[in-house]
Amino acid sequence: RDIEAFLRQHPSVKKVSTFVGQSTPQYYYSLITEERVPNRADFLIGTTSPEANLEIIRDLEAKFPQYRKGTYLI
Repeated sequence: RDIEAFLRQHPSVKKVSTFVGQSTPQYYYSLITEERVPNRADFLIGTTSPEANLEIIRDLEAKFPQYRKGTYLI
């Protein structure tokens, strides 16, 4: 929930949807999803621009380095 709160306050984030304990609805067909995983959190983030994406990623990595291992971005 710390990451969610951080994202909701970030000036370059317009919208955040979270899925904790389950994967997101299948929006990307090549992505293999898992139904129920208690230690998993997926975020769908709407940003102000494509350029803002890298800024948000850098801010997340600086604020939450302990979560970087095992994460991936699509």
